[in-house]
Formats: sequence, structure tokens, C-alpha cells
Amino acid sequence: MKNIVKVSILLLALVLSSCSKDDDNSNSSLVEIVLTEGKASYMKIVPIDKEAFFDAKDVKEYKDKSQVSFSLPEYANHFSLEIQGSQKKIKGYVKINGIEWEFNALDWHYQGTYYLSDFK
Repeated sequence: MKNIVKVSILLLALVLSSCSKDDDNSNSSLVEIVLTEGKASYMKIVPIDKEAFFDAKDVKEYKDKSQVSFSLPEYANHFSLEIQGSQKKIKGYVKINGIEWEFNALDWHYQGTYYLSDFK
């Protein structure tokens, strides 16, 4: 009987520790950028921390894409997004934590800043 109690406590501790680890990774959010109209001839994402600094190795650049997914580094609490379109109208959305924010531009170029706190 004592072994069953010990095993149950051990299993409960493992479950609780794995849950808390997931909660600690709230800044390493998965970001999805989808263009629903147009295509990006160039896309640049710069993850930024509270003091407006970033690590150059974390900057992401893409060419000729209409959809990208990536994880932000731990230090990032927001990121800037720049899109140069392959056609005049650009329309799409940014999705983080299951929440979508739409964007659009009528002049080949879109630029925006997205804060993770807005997607909770």
C-alpha cells in the first residue's frame, strides 16, 4: 500500500512539474504569418525585448513566401514585421496563441509591430 502512495505522489509531481515548465515558456510563442492576398517578395521579422534590443542571429528574412511559421526567442516580448509585396495589395494575418490579427496595405509595403501581451 505504501508503494502505491509513493508512486502516486511521484506521478503527480512529474505531471505538475511538466505543466509548470510549459507555463514558463510563454515567451517562446509560435508565430504564424499568412498572406491571404498577395505574396511577399521580401519579409523580415525582428524579435525585440523590453529595452528595444535584439540579437542579429534571431532576425528572420524570407523571400517569395505567402506563409511562414517560427518561434520567437525567450527574450522577445514583441517583434516588428516588414513585408514588401509582389503585388500592390497585401492582406493577411498574424496568429499567436490561437489569436489572429488581420493586416492589409494598398501600397506594396506593410510594416507593423506585434506585442505578445496582446495575444493572451
